[in-house]
Amino acid sequence: MTYSLRMRIASLLPSATEISCALGRQADLVARSHECDFPAAVVGLPVLTRSTVDVAGRTPAQIDADVSAHLAEGGSTYAIDEPLLRELAPDLILTQALCDICAVSAGEVHRAVHALELGSRVLTLTPLSLEAVFESIEEVGEAVERADVARALTDSLRTRVAAARAARPAVESRPRVLALEWTDPPFVGGHWVPEQIEAAGGIDVLGTPGRASFRTSWEAIAEARPEIVIVLPCGYDLDDVVAQVEALSIREPSWRALPAVQAGNVWAVEASAWFSRPGPRVVEGIEALGPILRAASGEVVDPPGTRRLRLPAAPVG
Repeated sequence: MTYSLRMRIASLLPSATEISCALGRQADLVARSHECDFPAAVVGLPVLTRSTVDVAGRTPAQIDADVSAHLAEGGSTYAIDEPLLRELAPDLILTQALCDICAVSAGEVHRAVHALELGSRVLTLTPLSLEAVFESIEEVGEAVERADVARALTDSLRTRVAAARAARPAVESRPRVLALEWTDPPFVGGHWVPEQIEAAGGIDVLGTPGRASFRTSWEAIAEARPEIVIVLPCGYDLDDVVAQVEALSIREPSWRALPAVQAGNVWAVEASAWFSRPGPRVVEGIEALGPILRAASGEVVDPPGTRRLRLPAAPVG
């Protein structure tokens, strides 16, 4: 296949940046979003977006309240640097229409492209499931003239998922798992996360494949009685996740009473690497979950790595 020598690509979505690099188009990226940080080489690219909500030093509850109020007033949680966008004049802009809280919306991108009369192609990704993540990789592959590379990548990813599923225990031995995407208020992990849990050998007690993450109550979580809790709030590193769980243990009696918390089967993970970004690394997330789920039965997870950490059991009483 003959490839174009040069394509100017602006990625406004971390997963799209990862996909572009995995397909051999890293050198063609001319800009990124403020959250694109993988692979590390993209950090030096010009930044086209910024958050309009100040999260520095804010608790999860404060951030949730600020974002909710912002959206209720018709505002956007992200802004585009339009002068820089005009200057860079990309041929292709990669964006999303999945979550207005997670990244700049497709509507904002189309508005900016129209207002600036850029003529750029805008590719909008909306994966709702694990298979749709793979299809979006192939969609980007078509757009960046790397269709054959994309198909080879997704073939390998599907093979790895099949291998994970083949290694699962019998259904009756699979643990009940809660994916906690936000801690205050509690949100259940959605979209492809329930499928990741299923593929790794668990039973998601509240999440539904293909459904967006949603707010729940501590009462509903208590009734679900998860045997394992995976805490994976979007946008935080491992130390921050651990701090959030420690704060949760202090203020929420229902949390401390959960079987998983009492048994020490709570894991903090780095969501950005494995769960919140619909790119190739979601399969790494499945592979990382497997040992976590087996650890509840006594298997030693060694080494734990820098992106997952088992937290101590809650004190009795």
